[in-house]
Amino acid sequence: MYKRRINFEWLDDKGHVKPPMWLYLFLAWAMKAYLVWIASLTYREDTSLLIGLAYPSHSDWQMALASGAGGVLLFGLVLAERRRSPEWLIGLFRNSRWILAALWLGFAALWLQAVDNRDGQFHWSLGLDGIVLLWSLLYGLRSRHLQVYFSDWSKAD
Repeated sequence: MYKRRINFEWLDDKGHVKPPMWLYLFLAWAMKAYLVWIASLTYREDTSLLIGLAYPSHSDWQMALASGAGGVLLFGLVLAERRRSPEWLIGLFRNSRWILAALWLGFAALWLQAVDNRDGQFHWSLGLDGIVLLWSLLYGLRSRHLQVYFSDWSKAD
């Protein structure tokens, strides 16, 4: 079935590999601009207030939305894989590793730009973003669960 050994805890009741919890957490982090936007819609008096707190610069907000679009796409692919439909997404899902790699590169570029905009001054949010970025990159490179998950969906299912 697989060339790599798999852990039985990774399987669901139908025998398919479940997505790793850390993938969901990374995707939530990747889509944080969209999550802030949705949360700001609940505050009817001034919807831009919460967005302004999270993203003081309008260009930062636009860049976060653009880079988060890949996270939204990947989250949609994960949801489609869990339902095992539509089948035409199988090829795109099998190449999700490359979408994930593009997300990491995009977020690394945005993080370096944010560090440069602050002239190297430390801020807790930049430190947290850097830690999440580095940790998720290391996890993505070393995780067998993630590798097996991205190769699980095939037309035979």
